[in-house]
Amino acid sequence: MSSRTVRFKISVARRRRRAAPGAAEPVPPATPQAAEPAGPSRAARMLALAHHVERLIEAGELSGYAEAARSLGLTRARLTQVMKLLLLAPQIQEKVLTGKLDGTERSFRGAVREPIWVEQVGGDHGGVNLGRFTPGPLPRIRARTDGNP
Repeated sequence: MSSRTVRFKISVARRRRRAAPGAAEPVPPATPQAAEPAGPSRAARMLALAHHVERLIEAGELSGYAEAARSLGLTRARLTQVMKLLLLAPQIQEKVLTGKLDGTERSFRGAVREPIWVEQVGGDHGGVNLGRFTPGPLPRIRARTDGNP
């Protein structure tokens, strides 16, 4: 029988002991202040993407929104949300792209619902109407009385 020697290293980290009752708590290290995010906002990037997709469709490189959604890895519904940013008034788009208007893509959905650009710009949120649009009453749906579904 031969004897074999097996060697291996184990690194053991020491655990901190709990402070004794009544002892001063250690001061956590200072964290650096968060710097402003570099680059354009997410809403600006989404708006730029919408313009890019629109140009590709107009140039014939993409057949439509469905193909664009597939190539970008988005659902058609999400691409529709992004493309609706193109319905914002040009003044609002300019402010978003230049960083003068801060907001999320979701916060602009109220303005997008307003089809008249003058009314989009008339709000008190930096000159943008973000959600004052209230649709009229929904049409009543009557049940069929002839027995057909």
